Amino acid sequence: MTMRVDGVPGLQRRLEAIGSRRGRSAVMQRVGQEVVKAAKRNTRTFRKTGNLGRGIELISHDDDSARVEARAGYSAHVEFGTRGGQMIRPVRRKALSWARKGGTGKGASRLSGSPRRGAARFFSKGHRRGATRAQPYMRPAIASVARDAGLREHVIRTWNRAD
Repeated sequence: MTMRVDGVPGLQRRLEAIGSRRGRSAVMQRVGQEVVKAAKRNTRTFRKTGNLGRGIELISHDDDSARVEARAGYSAHVEFGTRGGQMIRPVRRKALSWARKGGTGKGASRLSGSPRRGAARFFSKGHRRGATRAQPYMRPAIASVARDAGLREHVIRTWNRAD
């Protein structure tokens, strides 16, 4: 998954005031690094293995853009969610059957996943599986960096000095 933030005319005009190409590139590198940190921080709320967060990195930057990528194969599915899903139907029996998951009450599953004796059972002729809700981590990171990174003040100071 690749997301690129560029084309904001007002920001680009102010970045031109910085003067040197190296100075603008340094600002965009800082922006990219801040987006990486914020995106990794956002993945902590729902991570299981940490693979998604480890795969987020600053790929490149120049004087008017920074490219941050999430390299996990499922990163777009987490960011945007999935639609539809797959219908599961019983093959060997008349209905699907499963025990209640999680919790600590009577009938909850064990850590091994096998149900306890007397656990509540659910039955169904079919079940739709696979659709997941979106859990955005990159878009909020970009928004928070644009709002909170202090970049605005830095650019305004530079703009004012350029007059």
